[in-house]
Amino acid sequence: MIAGIEFEITGVTGENTARITNATVVGSTENAEWRQFFRNMHGIIAPRSDNFTIEGAKFYNINWKEAAALGDCSHCFHPAATDSGART
Repeated sequence: MIAGIEFEITGVTGENTARITNATVVGSTENAEWRQFFRNMHGIIAPRSDNFTIEGAKFYNINWKEAAALGDCSHCFHPAATDSGART
């Protein structure tokens, strides 16, 4: 478990672009304390491509070790990653 929500690649532009709207992302609860063993857990990991929107998201209990509400570049941690490094 490295993210609550994760998109790998997006490509559609305009009004039909990939998006997360009004999401509630909960990192840790009393019945899921095992998540705290993951140092780099993120609430949302955005794709390694452009044309993605996050709007109105709320984050709760993402406050341990190196956890963070947002991360970028889904699946860029492996050798075959195709990240270009650009973000818009």
